[in-house]
Amino acid sequence: MKNLTAILSSLAMASCMCANVMAADGTTILTVNVPENVSDYQLHIPANMTLEYDNTDLQIIGDLYVTDVRSSIFSIWVYPKYTNLINKDNSDDTIHLRLFDGPFEYKKNGYNQLNGTLNPYYANREPKYSTKQLSAKVDDWSSAKPGATYQATITYVVETMHTSDK
Repeated sequence: MKNLTAILSSLAMASCMCANVMAADGTTILTVNVPENVSDYQLHIPANMTLEYDNTDLQIIGDLYVTDVRSSIFSIWVYPKYTNLINKDNSDDTIHLRLFDGPFEYKKNGYNQLNGTLNPYYANREPKYSTKQLSAKVDDWSSAKPGATYQATITYVVETMHTSDK
């Protein structure tokens, strides 16, 4: 019985010491390392996509949009540059491809085929952010070789204007 009482007393003393340690004052240091290349915005571009063979309609390939723009950005311009569809096994074998801004081939003033710029952010416009839906079109599949795989590359060149640039 004395041994049991001694053990219980020891445990009680140990738990009191733990409470004191847990209740002791302390200091927490919180550190944030800011990377050297902090982005002024996030450009979201469509992921890899597969076109449907023999489909001559516009095929939506995804949305291009901007988020997280810092206050110093006044406008963002995106210049999509793209290739024709190129046979992976024979680069001389190509299929003509057109890229469009939106899900429709025609606008009131003519084609909306991309041959210029997209403006997904402009500080003096409401809403400031706009989503650009990109579509691709092949008018003629007759030159496509059976069993071949064709790929096109879209490169997005971005130009920004800061408020200090105005």
